[in-house]
Amino acid sequence: MSYILDALNKTEQATRNQQPPKLDAVQMIPQHRNTTLWFVVLLIVVLLGLSIIWYLPRENTPAAATPIPKTTIENIGPAIQETTFIRLAALPLNVQNQIPSMTFSSHIYASDPSLRMVTINNQLYREGDTIAEGISLKAISEDGIVLSFQHYAIEMSVLQDWSNNN
Repeated sequence: MSYILDALNKTEQATRNQQPPKLDAVQMIPQHRNTTLWFVVLLIVVLLGLSIIWYLPRENTPAAATPIPKTTIENIGPAIQETTFIRLAALPLNVQNQIPSMTFSSHIYASDPSLRMVTINNQLYREGDTIAEGISLKAISEDGIVLSFQHYAIEMSVLQDWSNNN
């Protein structure tokens, strides 16, 4: 008789498994956590971070002791005798008319003064060069140049060209 009951129970169980669940039936959905995927993602992020740190430029001096360069007379060059810079557009009109038009196509600033250069009107100039008659390039700063003309030290940004409208 127990064989018969076991067979009935198995048959009933098989028919229950084939029927869709009822509204009052609670089913537990198995939670499979994909820890391998998260581990691989974390490993890639760590390796990317380490490679960025590895390829960053290294300095021999500590970061706290490194001074921030500023455009001052001391670090532009010893050749500048004038103490105040004046913007090109702030010059008197008769002085502006004597300065030729300038178009900048490249500007290279380096902490080593021998590596600094600027291209004006398709001509390469270094600090101390004469750009035009009476106009010399005294210094190349991080964001522009300093010209010497007559008794003026003229500060000029390389982000804008100078056009002389005679």
